[in-house]
Amino acid sequence: MNMQDAAKEKATLYSESDKIKDKRLVPFLNDYKLNLISVADIEEEDFKKFNTDLGFALQIIKHKKDFVVSKLLEKTNHKKFDSDSARFMEEAAGLSLELTIEEDGVDMCEGLEKRYKQERIEGAIDILREDGISEEEIIVRITNKYQVSREYVIALLSPKTA
Repeated sequence: MNMQDAAKEKATLYSESDKIKDKRLVPFLNDYKLNLISVADIEEEDFKKFNTDLGFALQIIKHKKDFVVSKLLEKTNHKKFDSDSARFMEEAAGLSLELTIEEDGVDMCEGLEKRYKQERIEGAIDILREDGISEEEIIVRITNKYQVSREYVIALLSPKTA
């Protein structure tokens, strides 16, 4: 995508908008160029042209509905993102990750791994419940198999007991 192609005149945007009911007002609007980034129009190879995490963040946003965000994050091979970028990507793409902020940045792959582990544990809990296993026995089995704390398992059990 050529950034020059993204420049739009504000009056053009307003005149094309359905929000302005009275088109006679358009000539009175200040007119200037507004540089926009349309994530949907950026080619895959162009995301690498950004010198910051913004390029990767925009790529995440572009693909958030394609179910490939996890694959994109896995390809980063545990790259550390600055905390603001990581939070932005997590929120903008609706990733629901548990992010650990460290001095050298945030490893989003680690957040993915935590989510995958939690999903596996929740699945195991469901199966054990279906098999009629007691809550106490579920806690023992899950803590032993997945090396997690008793409190962690109890927290996962709690919403399911309601």
